[in-house]
Amino acid sequence: MSARLKLNFSLPKNVAIDLGSSYTRVKVDNTIVFHDRTCIVFHRESQDIIAIGQTAETFQGKVPSGMRLVRPIRMGKVADVNATHLFLQAVLHKVNSPAVMLPIPFISQQVVVANSASTSSVQKELLRHFARNLHATCSFKPKSEALFTTLLTPQMRHGTWCCIDIGGMTTEIAIWANGQVLTQQTLEIGGDFFTKQILSVTKKKYQAEIGWLTAEQIKKNLLCLATATEKEVELVEERSTTVSKSRRVKSNDESKFTPIGKFTVRARSSSTDLPTTIALSASTYVKPLEEVAQELVWLIKESTQDLSPELLSTALENGILLTGGGSLLPGLATYLEQQLQTSILLSQHPREDVVRGL
Repeated sequence: MSARLKLNFSLPKNVAIDLGSSYTRVKVDNTIVFHDRTCIVFHRESQDIIAIGQTAETFQGKVPSGMRLVRPIRMGKVADVNATHLFLQAVLHKVNSPAVMLPIPFISQQVVVANSASTSSVQKELLRHFARNLHATCSFKPKSEALFTTLLTPQMRHGTWCCIDIGGMTTEIAIWANGQVLTQQTLEIGGDFFTKQILSVTKKKYQAEIGWLTAEQIKKNLLCLATATEKEVELVEERSTTVSKSRRVKSNDESKFTPIGKFTVRARSSSTDLPTTIALSASTYVKPLEEVAQELVWLIKESTQDLSPELLSTALENGILLTGGGSLLPGLATYLEQQLQTSILLSQHPREDVVRGL
């Protein structure tokens, strides 16, 4: 008797994607299954994908001949069409099940992508085109709506709130009132601007050149802003599963301190082009990074000029909800609180709030 061939079919997984300039996060069935750098290395001719994410970042400055290292999303927009398509292809392949299950024909995968206030119709159509080529159907959800869902409880949604989402290269500002998004804007500044300032200061002050990854390490390991406090945050009383675990910035002048940390890195001497070791002082970066922070404050104030005084004052009375990976720079939240003269509520999961709300 002949053996029967048994085929197992599986429905394609529906995924939600926060495709950012610095990081990409993917959620499947309420579980974040991919959280990595938006970066790819691929072969120029064959288009074979060599690496994505943090692994691709390690190729920085040492990409083999015939290969390209690309950060396909810049300022929240598709900067390299081919690289974006390959990156999405690699990400979807990684989050989907291994090819032991056969997909049901004619049923496409549903992909929801977070879009910013500045995402144009051309950009959306481009992403839809990528999805179609990958046998998927693409739809969009504004980041402001995703954050609204993640950060506010049903009781809080009847109030008026301001949310600032600091990403890698852009910052999103949204005002919510009575369950509606009243306004949302995209500012062309983000956490990467602080990293660029570190590169510039290091070259000027120490006559040495460092790479992007090293500058990121400096940003994460040195206490950079003088406004940071030893006890910068405290828990907010419980109000929701998310906001109850947020942290309210303490503004206490007595607890301020000047950063005196040291960080040793390998660099290339600007004068000799030879490798060198330099000991960096955190205090060197305070003023330059405050300049970037001040530019962020100025852009935030400018973006709210058209709001009615009543609406803005009501939102600020409740405090600003601060999220996004760029908000994690030590001292930045305290600086914003002092400059904007309102309390700051820090999310417990700033890097994941958008994708959680998709």
